[in-house]
Amino acid sequence: MTHQKIDANNSVCGICGGRNLDHLFWSTDFSRKTTQEQWSVSQCKDCTIVQTTPRPSIEELSRYYPDFYYPIGDVSTKYFKRYIMRYQKDKVEKISRFRRNGKVLDIGCGVGFFLKEASDTGYESEGIELSSLAANIGKERWKLEIVNSDFLSYPYSPSTFDIVTLWHVLEHFDQPVKVLQKVNQILKPGGLLVIAVPNIQSIQAKIFRSHWYGVDVPRHLYHFTPASLTSIVEPCGFKVDFVDHFCREHNGGVILGSIISLSPPNESFSHKLLRKTIGKYVTETLGWLESCLGKGGTFTLFAIKK
Repeated sequence: MTHQKIDANNSVCGICGGRNLDHLFWSTDFSRKTTQEQWSVSQCKDCTIVQTTPRPSIEELSRYYPDFYYPIGDVSTKYFKRYIMRYQKDKVEKISRFRRNGKVLDIGCGVGFFLKEASDTGYESEGIELSSLAANIGKERWKLEIVNSDFLSYPYSPSTFDIVTLWHVLEHFDQPVKVLQKVNQILKPGGLLVIAVPNIQSIQAKIFRSHWYGVDVPRHLYHFTPASLTSIVEPCGFKVDFVDHFCREHNGGVILGSIISLSPPNESFSHKLLRKTIGKYVTETLGWLESCLGKGGTFTLFAIKK
């Protein structure tokens, strides 16, 4: 594959500051349709991190996050138990292999689905969420402890938490290394860091490329592989313990979202039937198969603070 050299003046690696970026492909906001603009998905030849270039500023990014981007619909007990709880149980079960109790901080917690299940399981849980709409729903509906703030600017005390989780959040941060450095500060010695992200090295990512649901430009500023994420996690004071490629919640759904719209306005009955029956079960099977090959559509990294 021939890579197009992109303009170094407008494209600086957000990780190492290098200007040696290779263009891989162009992509647009096909899933949310907030804009017709295109972004280059490029790889830094120095640190190998794949990233969206040029990265939108913080002010620009806000207009690419419609309210419906956050899962703020029906958060009733019935909806949670029927559609959401089993995925949150998966997360808590995986964490319990490393820590069976302790104080948890969930960064980018949304309306608090994971927080609710972690709290119900016995963890002392709190979250931080940038969206006031999502944070308020979690606080009002489930009485969860959620701070409505930007993580990097919020004054957490050092060595406060036993576990810090980022479920599909790190790729949204403009400065992921600073996030990891701060997480290291607020974790207790031996504390657990959990990061789930889309896998740009997955089979589905290579097949769908610019139309891969997991690329989600311009909101996803970085596109990680297990090796590239490890390369920035460990210098921040962590030791990667395990990388899990299996995820019932997302791996099949990302394939399905690359093929058809997952939340079209005024969805027809036939589209909904296809999405919830044949589409769902076929893509879940495909997602499981690629996970068995160590090439899952998403992966979860577990690391211990040194």
